[in-house]
Amino acid sequence: MNEQEINILNFIKNNGSFDKPVPLKLLRSEFNTSECSVKDTVERLRCEFKHPIIESRRVRRGGYYLPKNDMERNVGLMPYKEQILTTQKTVTAITSVNLAEYWKGWEA
Repeated sequence: MNEQEINILNFIKNNGSFDKPVPLKLLRSEFNTSECSVKDTVERLRCEFKHPIIESRRVRRGGYYLPKNDMERNVGLMPYKEQILTTQKTVTAITSVNLAEYWKGWEA
């Protein structure tokens, strides 16, 4: 891991929790970096280094934390799973349209 990855991981580990996740805004200011950089770093920590960082999407309590038990992990994963289902529905809906038939109704 590079220095930024270590620092962000340690900051989330030491300051975040299920009840009080570390806001993205705080990570940006703490490490003087962009939103994109923080998100990319978190993604590398998850995928390359297997740290189970959850991004809580709760209103006013959003941010990052490391789950301490299955309940915290499962609650944190629910929005991701819902997003996958929504995306699958969208793909199915769009691919089911017969484009030749669809555009017949629009021709002048």
